[in-house]
Amino acid sequence: MTSPPGVCRSPFASSWRNAYIVLGCGLALVVVVHWTTVASILQTWSRDPFAHGYFVVPTVLYLAWTRRERLASTKPQPAFVALPLLGLLSWLWLLGTLTSAMLVQQLSLVTMFVAVTWAVLGTAAVRALIFPLGLLLFALPLVERLAPMLQEFTARVTVQMLTLSGVHATLEGHGISIAANTWQVTEACGGINYLIASLVVGYLYAGTVYRQWRHRLAFLVSSALVPLAANALRVYTTILLDYLGASRVVSGMLHYLFGVLVFGIVMIVLFAICGRWREDPSTGEDPTFLPPPVVPVVSMRRAVLCVTLAALLVVIGPVAAVFWLPRG
Repeated sequence: MTSPPGVCRSPFASSWRNAYIVLGCGLALVVVVHWTTVASILQTWSRDPFAHGYFVVPTVLYLAWTRRERLASTKPQPAFVALPLLGLLSWLWLLGTLTSAMLVQQLSLVTMFVAVTWAVLGTAAVRALIFPLGLLLFALPLVERLAPMLQEFTARVTVQMLTLSGVHATLEGHGISIAANTWQVTEACGGINYLIASLVVGYLYAGTVYRQWRHRLAFLVSSALVPLAANALRVYTTILLDYLGASRVVSGMLHYLFGVLVFGIVMIVLFAICGRWREDPSTGEDPTFLPPPVVPVVSMRRAVLCVTLAALLVVIGPVAAVFWLPRG
């Protein structure tokens, strides 16, 4: 039995095989010409205690693989509409390079992977892959930028909770002083590790289980708010136990185990409260769960033109930086 004209029943057919090869070359080109920015992201991952960044790319690839059947009902359709976005990202990367704004460079680079995928595979394919591609945002090294804000938040909330409990506490910088001791709210104590881990779990669960966007967004927001509140409660109880004389409980290995216990309870509470929402399968359909529509076969000339323009937009930023950056 033969497949209907214009329909690709297997993602391993020649059109998809060629598209995967072109996409792989395009993504490799992005890595090579922006290697300095890639290296900066890898260095930040290495400083992360959980090193969650190293798990992002394999997870994205696995999730994309699980959606291969949705890609099988269409042929790759290079998207010229993605080229303006790719040009904008290349310009933003150049602007970040000229102004030494590393976060702008890193954000532009990560988004550039999505834009290249869009340009090579087309809109229908990207719609089917939007969930795994969205996970790439967790590859951004935001830990070092969010940690100071979370330190400040946790320290202030903890002092307020101690005061309401009748414990006289003063705040100096990120240090909390009580009658018998002074506790320093470090970056780890700010809850950044809880937050990132919870957001990753929340994103994967929301995108896998729920189809309605209101449930997805609500679960993701809960994945951020619940660990922040729990971490402030953890710091508060730690200092309160020390104030009450239970210093051995909040020191050494027990302090670490207490943190692990709190995170486990946070996950249980999160899934118990927000992980059991029911959805009507007849409403709220998410187009990313539906097979992409059948599209006509694109001409080879248009495909080559689109891919060539995408490659030029990828390299134009680094080439311009070579001429515009001061030398010496």
